[in-house]
Amino acid sequence: DFPWNDGSSCRPNKADVNNPGSTALNSQWVQLQNVWAPTQVLAPWAYQPHYAQHVDPWTGARQKIIAVPAGRYEGNENGRGGYGAFKPENVWGAQVDKNNNAAKPMMILCHSDGDNYGMKNSDAWNGQHGNFLSMCQANADFEHTSVQDYLSLYPPDTNDVIHVEPGSWVGIDGGTPYFEKWLSYENRDGEMPDMYSWSVLVAGMNRVLTADALENSYLNLGGGRTMDDVEWGISNDTARAWHYYLNAETSCYWYWDYDRANPWDGNTTRAVNMAIAEAIKVLDRHPGSDPVGPSLFPPQRLPYNPGGKMWNESSNAPSDFEVWTFAEDVSGLSSVKLCWRVDLDGVNPVTEIDNEVYADNPAKVTAWSNAAMSASWWPSVKGPNVPDPANRAQRYTGNITGQHDAMIDYFVEAVDTLGNTNRSDIFHVWVGESTGGGTGPYVEFDPAAPNGCVPVTIKYKKSGSPLGAGQVYVHVGRNDWQDTIAPDPAMTSSGDYWIYEYAVPTNTTMMNACFNNGAGVWDSNGGQDWNLAVSNCGTNGGETGTNASTAVFSPPAPSGCVDVTITYTANDGPLKGAQPVYIHVGHNGWQNVIEPDPAMASLGGGAWQYTYSAPIGTYEINCVFNNGAGTWDNNSAQNWSVAVTGCSNITGIVITSPASNITVGADTTNVTVSGLAEAAVVGYLLWSNSLTGGAGTFPAGSSWSAPGIPLAQGDNVITIAGTNQPSSGTTTSALDSAAATDYNIGWTNGQNAGTGFGAWVFYTTTSDVSQAGFFIASNAPQCNIGSKAWGLYANSEQMSEAKRLFSTALATGDVFFVKMENGYIDTGRGAGIALQNAAGEDLWKIWFNGGDTNYSVTGNTTDIGWTGAGLEVSFTLTGTGTYSVNILPYGSSTRTITGNLENLADKTITHFRAWNYSAGTGSDYDYFLNDLRVTRPGAGGPGDWFGDTVTVTRLSSFVDSDMDGMDDEWEQSNFGNLTAANATSDWDNDGSPDGDEFLADTGPKDSNSVLQTQQLATDGHTGGYLVRWRSVGTRRYAVMFTTNLLNEFAPLPQATNLPATPPENVYTDTVTGVEHKFYRIRTGRE
Repeated sequence: DFPWNDGSSCRPNKADVNNPGSTALNSQWVQLQNVWAPTQVLAPWAYQPHYAQHVDPWTGARQKIIAVPAGRYEGNENGRGGYGAFKPENVWGAQVDKNNNAAKPMMILCHSDGDNYGMKNSDAWNGQHGNFLSMCQANADFEHTSVQDYLSLYPPDTNDVIHVEPGSWVGIDGGTPYFEKWLSYENRDGEMPDMYSWSVLVAGMNRVLTADALENSYLNLGGGRTMDDVEWGISNDTARAWHYYLNAETSCYWYWDYDRANPWDGNTTRAVNMAIAEAIKVLDRHPGSDPVGPSLFPPQRLPYNPGGKMWNESSNAPSDFEVWTFAEDVSGLSSVKLCWRVDLDGVNPVTEIDNEVYADNPAKVTAWSNAAMSASWWPSVKGPNVPDPANRAQRYTGNITGQHDAMIDYFVEAVDTLGNTNRSDIFHVWVGESTGGGTGPYVEFDPAAPNGCVPVTIKYKKSGSPLGAGQVYVHVGRNDWQDTIAPDPAMTSSGDYWIYEYAVPTNTTMMNACFNNGAGVWDSNGGQDWNLAVSNCGTNGGETGTNASTAVFSPPAPSGCVDVTITYTANDGPLKGAQPVYIHVGHNGWQNVIEPDPAMASLGGGAWQYTYSAPIGTYEINCVFNNGAGTWDNNSAQNWSVAVTGCSNITGIVITSPASNITVGADTTNVTVSGLAEAAVVGYLLWSNSLTGGAGTFPAGSSWSAPGIPLAQGDNVITIAGTNQPSSGTTTSALDSAAATDYNIGWTNGQNAGTGFGAWVFYTTTSDVSQAGFFIASNAPQCNIGSKAWGLYANSEQMSEAKRLFSTALATGDVFFVKMENGYIDTGRGAGIALQNAAGEDLWKIWFNGGDTNYSVTGNTTDIGWTGAGLEVSFTLTGTGTYSVNILPYGSSTRTITGNLENLADKTITHFRAWNYSAGTGSDYDYFLNDLRVTRPGAGGPGDWFGDTVTVTRLSSFVDSDMDGMDDEWEQSNFGNLTAANATSDWDNDGSPDGDEFLADTGPKDSNSVLQTQQLATDGHTGGYLVRWRSVGTRRYAVMFTTNLLNEFAPLPQATNLPATPPENVYTDTVTGVEHKFYRIRTGRE
C-alpha cells in the first residue's frame, strides 16, 4: 500500500509489490521533515533488518541472508556533510512514537554515495561526528550503534523473509529498479555508450570464465583461491585476465556518458581488450576445448511496466513487451530463446518457490512457452573515445505477446555450438490491462531517439507482424503528417525486416509512419500510427543557432466538436527549462478562455501536452503558454491557432455516427450511435429502437455516445431524444456509506444509516461467528474501495447475507450504484450482489464463482476476469424488464452490458442483497461493499424535446451471389470486392481458410485472429482440465472430444452452446475413466 508519487522512482511493477501492507506490519507511512524526502517511508518495519532469500532455480534450495535496510533520504542528506547536514533528532524526533517495538527498535543506517559526495569533507568525520555522539548522549531517543552490534542484540526471525525490489542510489536516478543511470537508452546518432560497454563486457566475461575453467593455477597451496595474483595481475595468464576484466566492471565507466574530454566511455572496452588478450593465451593452449556455456546479460524488458504506467502517462503502455539480452560464446552460439510461462493465481509469495524454479508445478504455473530471439549488432555506433573491441556480444530480442492481467515468469536460454547450455535467472513481471499504442515490437527506428536532422532507418519486421513477409510500403510524413511522401515508398527487404531510410527535413519535431501492402491492407498501430520525436532539427523559424518552440495540434485539421491534443515543445524558446508549463487556451478569437490556466502534462525533454474539448460552435482554437510566473511564449506575438470544421452551432440533437442510414450483415447484433447536442439539452438522453421495443438512458453532453444498442433482423429505427427541461439532471433518492458515523461502532443487524433505504437485515447459515459474519473494514490493506467498507466473511460451507429494502422501488431510468470487492474465492464458492423483488427472488445479479474465469451477470456475459482490486457497478433500469449496467474494474476500463431481468412474474425491484458463500478462511477471502446510491432523472418542467433518428437495417440472412459460401457483405467489408477471396483461400496465411474465418467471424487479414486452442492444462484444484481458445463475441462454441483419434469427435453434452467471453474462452472438463482425451473447438454461424 505504498503511497507512490512521482517525486522519486517510477511506479513499482506489481511483481515487486510482494510484502504485506502497513497495517499487517503494525507500521505507518511517515512523511519525513527537515530533509529532502519526496515520498513517505514505512516505520518501523522499513527500518528493521529482515531476511531475504535466493532460490536455486535448478534445485529449489533456499539460501538466506540478513537484509539490513538503509535510509535513502537520510543517507542522501548525510552524504552532504555527515551530522552537519543530517540531524536525526530534527528528522525523526517528532516521530519517535513510530518506534513501537522494543524487541526490534528502528535502526537508521545512512545510505549514501559518500566517497565522492560531501562526506569527503574531513569535518564530517571529525568535529561533526563528535557532535553526533554528543547528541546521542544527551538525547535518550537516540543511541549510537554498529550494524553488527544491533544484529547481536536484535537478530531477525529466520522466518521473517521479505522481498526486496532492485534499485540503486536515490541521488542519481531515483533508485529505478532497472538501474537507469547505468543502463541508459539515450541514443545520439546511433551511439549508446552504456549499452556498447555492456556488449563488450559480456564477450570478455565468456572468455575469462572459459580460461578460468581450463587453467586456474593461481590457487594457493591450501587449495583455496587467492586474490593476490589477480589484484596485482602477476604470475599467470588467467590471473591477469581476471585483473583486467574486474577493472572493466568499474561502475564509473558507465556514469560519465558522452564525456568527450575524458576516456570514460572507452575504458570498459580498453580493459576487456586487455583481459581477452590474456585469456586467449590460455584458450590457444587448449584448442577445441570449451567447457563453459554462453555468457548472458541479465534480461531487460521494454516497456518495464507492460500494460501499466511508469509515471503519470495519460494512457497505459502496451501489454506486449520485448525482452532483450546480450549473449556470447567463444565457440559461437547455436540458439538463444526466450522462455516464459503464466502464474495461475497471479501472486508470487515468498513462502512458495513455484515461480522461482525451472521445473513446472501444474497447480501453480503453466508450462513454459518459447519465443525465438533475433540477433543484431546493437548499438550500431561506437563512440569517438572507444577503441575497437577485440570481441562483442550481439543483442538478442524476443517478444511476449497476448498476455494481460497476469504474472509472467521468464528467462533466457543460450546454447553454444558444442552443446553447452546456460540459463539466466528467472525474472517476474506483472502485465496489466491489454492495450495497444506506442511502437509495436515489430516496428523499430534507428536511431531510436534522433538528435538533429539525421537520416532515420524505419524497420518493419516480417515475422509476427500483420502485413507479414510480402512487399511492404511505408506511409511516412512529419509534424502530424505534413509533407507526406507520395506515392508510398516501397521498403527494401533485409533479413527478417523491411527497411526504409527517411531523410529528416529541417524543422522536423516528429516523424509519423504507418504501413500497407500496396493492395489496400494497412497496419496503422490500431489507429494510433507510429510517431517518433525528433530533437534539435533546424531552427523552426527561430534565431540563428536556436531551436524555437513549437505547438502541434492532433488531429492537425479537427473536424467536428472533438478533443484536440495540443503538444507544446519549449526547445530554446522563452519557456526552456520551465517546470511546469501552463496553457492559456480558448476558442473563436479567445472566447471562453479556461481560467485559471491549466497545467500541462510533462512528456519529458521539454515537451508538454494538454487535451482541449472543442465546444459546439468552435471554428478556431487559440492558445499560448506560460510558466505561471509571468514568462510567456506567444509565438513571437503570433499566438498559435488551428481551424476547426464541422462544429458549428446546432439545434437540438444530431446523430453523426452512423452519418446516414446503413445496412449491416446478419452477424451484427448491436450498434453504437453517437452525435452532438446543443448546450440547452441537459440531464439524460433516451434511446429507443422501434423494431425491438428496447430503450435506455445515458447522460446528456455536447458529445454523446449510446453504445451497444441491440439490433433485430429488419429495419431498426433508432431514435435519440432529449429535453431542455429547466429542472433536469439527477436527484439522489437513496444514499449510504460505510464511512457514516453510525458505523463507527460496527455494522450490525437492524442498523439504518443513510437515507432512502430500510434497515439492514443479516442472515447466516450458522451461529458460529468463526465461520460467517459481518464487520466494518477500517483501513484494511486488502480493501481498495474506501477507507471504510462493509465486510462479509464466510467459510466452511457457510454463508453470510446482508439485505435492505429500497424505500421506493426502482423505476425506469433509476440508477443504482455500489462499489464491491472480493478477495480470493475457493473453487465452487461465490460472492456477489443482487437486486430482488418483494418475494426475495433475484431479478438481476453480478457475482464471481471460484474456478470461473470471468464475472457473471444476469442475462449476459462479461469479459472481466477475477480481480481483487474492486469494481464499481452502475445499474440502470431501462424498462420494465430490461437493464443497462456499467461495470468499472479498478485498473481497467468500463464495460457496458445490456440485457433482460429474470423472467419472473414480479419484475419490480424492491430489495438489495449481498452475499458471501464460503469464499474461504482468512482476511484475503473477505467480501466488501461501499457507497450505496440510487439516482433518478429530475422531474423538471415540460420543456422542449429534441430528437434525431437513423435506420440500421440488419439483414435477415446472408447473401452469397458468387456462391463461395461467404456472405457478400462480409467479403465487401473485409476485401473490398467479391473476387479477392474464396472458401479455400487463406489471405493471411494463418492456416485457417477464408471460408472458415467467415464461419468463425475471425479476421481474414489478421494472422493473430483465428479460431485456435491456446492451452490444455490441469486446473490445479478439482483434477479437471482447462481448455482455452480464442473467441469472438458474435459466436457460440461447442467443445468436441474423442478418446481415440481414429474415431469421430463428439460434442461434450454440457458444452454445446457456450457463449463467447472474448478474447478467450475457458472450459473445465472433468476427466474420469479414460487414459486419453482429445479436444476440438467447433463454432459457426447461428
